[in-house]
Amino acid sequence: MFNSIKIKLIVIFLLWSLVPLVMLRFIVYPVVHGTFEQMVIQNLTGVGHKQSEFVSSWMKERKNDAALLASDARIMNFHKYLPEGPDYKRILTQLEFVRDTHGYKDILLIDKEGKVKAGTEKNLIGIYMTDFDFFQEAIKGKVYVSKVSPSTFPIINEYGDREYGVPTLFVSSPIRDEEYNIQGVLALQVDLVTLSNEMRKVKLGETGETYLVDKDGLMITESKFVNTIHQMGLIKKRTSLELKVIDPTTGKLTRATEGCVKGQDGYDARGYLDYRGVKVLGVWHWLPEYGWGVISEIDLEEGYSTLLSLRREFLAIIFVMAGVLMLVSIYVGRRISVPIIGINDATKKLAAGDFSQRVTVTTADELGQLAQSFNTMASSLQEKEFIHNFNRIIASSLLTDVFGAVSNEIKRVVDFDRISITRVHEREQAWFITFALTRGYTSNELREGSMSRKEGSMMGDMLATGKPVVVEDTETGKYWSDKLLLKEGIRSRLGYPLHFKGEIIGAINFGSRKKGYYTEKHFEILSRIAPQLAIALENATLIEKLKVQKVEV
Repeated sequence: MFNSIKIKLIVIFLLWSLVPLVMLRFIVYPVVHGTFEQMVIQNLTGVGHKQSEFVSSWMKERKNDAALLASDARIMNFHKYLPEGPDYKRILTQLEFVRDTHGYKDILLIDKEGKVKAGTEKNLIGIYMTDFDFFQEAIKGKVYVSKVSPSTFPIINEYGDREYGVPTLFVSSPIRDEEYNIQGVLALQVDLVTLSNEMRKVKLGETGETYLVDKDGLMITESKFVNTIHQMGLIKKRTSLELKVIDPTTGKLTRATEGCVKGQDGYDARGYLDYRGVKVLGVWHWLPEYGWGVISEIDLEEGYSTLLSLRREFLAIIFVMAGVLMLVSIYVGRRISVPIIGINDATKKLAAGDFSQRVTVTTADELGQLAQSFNTMASSLQEKEFIHNFNRIIASSLLTDVFGAVSNEIKRVVDFDRISITRVHEREQAWFITFALTRGYTSNELREGSMSRKEGSMMGDMLATGKPVVVEDTETGKYWSDKLLLKEGIRSRLGYPLHFKGEIIGAINFGSRKKGYYTEKHFEILSRIAPQLAIALENATLIEKLKVQKVEV
């Protein structure tokens, strides 16, 4: 198959045309892909950084609230007030105001022994908090943020019901008197739902979310997809403290959660499975002060939606261009190879003796010049063969067969529908037809053996001028014979005089059904056979004379 020049050219053009596409796919596209990927991750990283700063700032405000409220003069002396006294009631009113204004779930005042002396939740008054970390750290003089843990006493949940095990976060501050002695602890119970809602205000697409995890890999805020998680059977009521952030296919911590547990900041631009089993892009930050990880994620399909769309369009363009280039390669390969193959085939036939071969190449380039040279060579060889055959026929054939054989040979170089050889009558002002041959019809008037007058005839003009005569259209021809031949369907004519010893002894005549078929281009080949044809005509004349003399004797 690869011995064919056409296949070779098509393959070569195809390979060269595909080179830019390969470069586009494996050099340009990765650069564009990397740039888009970097932009997406930069945006996601910006959101993640903003969210981690927000969480730190939000918790700092809670700590400031606790410290500021603990330094209030009335709060500083809470341990001195009796529950029935007016100052105690004023403290409760103040605590309720702060709770409702700043969105806390509860505010507690705890004495040095760990007993709740006052608070917005009356059911907790009298309960000891000595075992809780927020009391233990604050009584040492620290403003402290507790670990998120399930409540060991019934508190109001996000649905307004009292429940054990509700995720609870306390921010505590020591309460000091005028002498700066610690007299107790003020504890703010933070609403984690409020924190979740505040974090969601930073939009991250349709599927993006930011959530917090603790050092054990448990989610401590509410997931955006809590309903989906509930339907999957991964939680009972809420994601906080119920959902361990693991890859459901492996049972291990997700890529982001693992990074947070290790105390690392980072991102993943390639994508990993989140707790839903959905591939996401993620950015994470570890907040060592609180022991929390801030994770921002968005579904990979949405995060890279523009990039995926670009990829589809890019591949579509490459496939379309590849198809177009393939067709162009095939067209160009055939355009170049077909003339070469045609010349090659014609050359083989020419070498086998078929000199009628011609190639058609219309281009003006080297191929066109090669085709023109081939056609010139073939024409020359055909003419030489024709002359050789013509001379052989005249030399070897009987005179009665000469003109029939000659007409068959002439047909190869000069097409005709009618051919005749006329001879000038020596005594009469006339000429007669020595030989006539028609193709596809029978001549009714100008037949072999008929005699006609010279005046007003083509033969008469040739005798007068000694030159060939061409009639482009017999319908407008000036000779009386034109009208006769027109009735037979002949539209154009050519007459070529035959000279013998300086005199015109006759002519060879051609007729065609095509108008304007004969031109001066036919003169050259006829000029090369006319002398031999004139000799044959003269010999025929002599033979007829000899026959007449024998009859007379």
